[in-house]
Amino acid sequence: MKQPNPSQAWELHDQHSAEILRLRHFMEMAEGFSLMIAEYTLPHYRDAVIQHIQHFEGSHATYKPEREQPFEQFETTLSQLCKTHSLVQVIDTESWLETPKIGAYTALNYHRERYSTHWPCLVIFWLTPPLIQQFAQQAPDLWAWRTAVLSFALPQETAPQIHQDTLFLGAAAAQQSQQRLKQIDTFLAQQLTPCASNCSLLKEAAEISRQLGELGQSMHYATQALKTAQTFNDRRSEAFAQGLIADIFEQRGELDNALTIRRDKALPVYEQLGDVRSKAMTMGKIADILQARGQWDEALRIRQEEQLPVYEQLGDVRSKAVTMGEIADILQARGQLDEALRIMEKEALPVYEQLGDVRSLLVGRTHMALLLWQMHGTDKQEQVQALLHESLNAAERLNIPEAETIKGILHKLNLS
Repeated sequence: MKQPNPSQAWELHDQHSAEILRLRHFMEMAEGFSLMIAEYTLPHYRDAVIQHIQHFEGSHATYKPEREQPFEQFETTLSQLCKTHSLVQVIDTESWLETPKIGAYTALNYHRERYSTHWPCLVIFWLTPPLIQQFAQQAPDLWAWRTAVLSFALPQETAPQIHQDTLFLGAAAAQQSQQRLKQIDTFLAQQLTPCASNCSLLKEAAEISRQLGELGQSMHYATQALKTAQTFNDRRSEAFAQGLIADIFEQRGELDNALTIRRDKALPVYEQLGDVRSKAMTMGKIADILQARGQWDEALRIRQEEQLPVYEQLGDVRSKAVTMGEIADILQARGQLDEALRIMEKEALPVYEQLGDVRSLLVGRTHMALLLWQMHGTDKQEQVQALLHESLNAAERLNIPEAETIKGILHKLNLS
């Protein structure tokens, strides 16, 4: 199976992940002529879907007929494309289909039987909802030959305000987190019927609860998010909810359950969707578990071969720096202290400084201080103390839990 291009990140709506998987299945199974209809409402989103599936199996072409292009020329051009490609997508047909002198609907319907030989590949017509209705009514015989109708339509209404008020967990105090949970609970309780957008709120609530240490409550929200995603056939949100459940198991110390969920339930969905970023992040969490078990070699391989190349090709400098820091952790555990220190000093901390990522910077400086202490002890006492106090000051300004952790380190090292 062809792997998606790592430079192609997931930029589609999660609600369409099941349709992407259906389409990929049809692309893999198609033999000879097969007709599909893809519904869309926004041209730029249609183009994003087309761009995403370009990285799936086979040779693809996109065809846009001219407004007054004769039908015979349309058929000839499409036939030529079908003979050299496994997928041809026909777009922007509105004006062409509606031009009376061309008689496109009638001709498509009348010539349908020749397409099994003239169009020997998967052909997708991208149509708006009104055009789909006209196609079904005016070319009923060809319509009956369709393999499937996929919907990539987007609602026109604005999302409720609650969906725009997402809490930034990294800087949220406990009181803010509790208020946000109450807001989500109140909104969901007032709904008469569940809707697909509830899934994002339930996922957020699960994350907030886990951050607060309320693992039972977090599991409740994550399970409800999973059920909602399954109800609305949102495969990507389903995989994300499985990841949240795995997070909870991991926090409870149930590493086997967490590893099984990540490998068997979340990872395959991201692979099938071509969601390379989520796949890399999931592989990173698998590496976390392996590190916790002392399986350093496999954890290091994942960091270097499954994560770094993806982040590099995506241009995600922060995730690359985080991964480099995690590689330094492994090297430190293996006793390769010089290389671990070099990575922190040269490849991780400078990126956090450039990005203005204060939290990651203070965590990295704390890590570097502990490395220096492990390598040189009191010989580097002044530098270690300066790094830890710099990190402590930043943590106290942010009012985050790391402040107490750093105080504990200073006390343990007699550097307070």
